[in-house]
Amino acid sequence: GVTHDLRARDVLAMDVDPGSADLVLCSMALHWFTRRAEAIALMGRALAPGGVLGVLAPGPRHDAATVALIRADGDAALVRLADSIESNEVDPDVLAGYLASAGLEAIDVWTETRSRVTTAAAYGTRLDAVASHLWADLDPEAQRDVSARLHVLLEGAAGPDGLYRYRFVKTFAIARAGA
Repeated sequence: GVTHDLRARDVLAMDVDPGSADLVLCSMALHWFTRRAEAIALMGRALAPGGVLGVLAPGPRHDAATVALIRADGDAALVRLADSIESNEVDPDVLAGYLASAGLEAIDVWTETRSRVTTAAAYGTRLDAVASHLWADLDPEAQRDVSARLHVLLEGAAGPDGLYRYRFVKTFAIARAGA
């Protein structure tokens, strides 16, 4: 049978015994770590011989259209979002280096690009949810104003059908611990 032990922990302070996991998944979290190579090494250390690490992270030029839109607008508060999107990108070659440095065998490291279409309002709501921390230093009224400016910018970039189009790039990796 399959058993699992799901733990929400800071990866740099996780209390997982070395060699105790057959599978470690890092899904849409690596980009938040300031010490990515060390995080991968610790995840790899948790793997039993032959265990597998799976990683999913934002890839190169993730949402480049939105970044370009924000930068062209020049709104200083919104530029925080563009900077964050770019700093969150995980290059597949860099990730492969982290895996190798951790002593893991990279089985496959790749990116996928998906063309997404949604309403500008829905995309703005998604960005509000993932970017709210970027404006946490502002008072609540200023935060609402930044969000409103973001929504106006996205609405202005929507096509004649009212839909906003962007590319969603993800980096994936599957690696194995030595036997």
